[in-house]
Amino acid sequence: PHLHVGFKLSATGEAIGLYAPNGFTPVDTVIFTNQTDNISEGRFSDGAATRYFMDMPTPGAPNTIGLANIAPTLDPIADRTLRLGQTLSFTAVGHDADFPAQTLAFTLDAPPPGATITSGGQFSWTPTSLQAPSTNMIGVRVTDSGAPPLSATTTFKVFVRLPPVVAISNNGGGQISIGFDAIIGRSYRVDWKQRLEDPWTQLGPPAVATSGVLVITDNIGANRQRFYRAVQVD
Repeated sequence: PHLHVGFKLSATGEAIGLYAPNGFTPVDTVIFTNQTDNISEGRFSDGAATRYFMDMPTPGAPNTIGLANIAPTLDPIADRTLRLGQTLSFTAVGHDADFPAQTLAFTLDAPPPGATITSGGQFSWTPTSLQAPSTNMIGVRVTDSGAPPLSATTTFKVFVRLPPVVAISNNGGGQISIGFDAIIGRSYRVDWKQRLEDPWTQLGPPAVATSGVLVITDNIGANRQRFYRAVQVD
């Protein structure tokens, strides 16, 4: 059933070209040297620039150089915690040991609404108010371009938390404690102003949370009031 031409090529070397209907524009050309019995020469993968010798005939199917496809691997992805209003972004990293190199494509398995990943592995998600607070298990899959294609997966958790709730207590003598729930390892600062119409002033350097609650103190002296806000820096 295969379509054959009415000529053969020299086993000692020759050239062949495929041209557009105008007879002048080359679609593909090949110049080859001495050939070996029962060994073909062709491009791998199909349409690629590099040619290989092949001992496995595959008429009507993609060329193969006899190498078994190796499944790709995917670097582990650490769990993440973010606040409502923040965007989680990172790049997933995959590896493939096949030769010639194959193309890797990334997808998500059962992601939460709004979460996306590009074929190159760039993940992005900005949770909505309906998704906070929540704990989300997200699967990332990387698939190679082999025949048949193989894949690898990894999962990670994303904890979405509500904005922090600030509590202020008067310790006496002008000493004020500003406490709020925090994410361990993240940096925070407290800003203050005397009146609502004043600009914000930063209260000391940022502090890194070592527990789920961060407390920052202020001395307001003889002032009767101050307004405060807590800001996550990173």
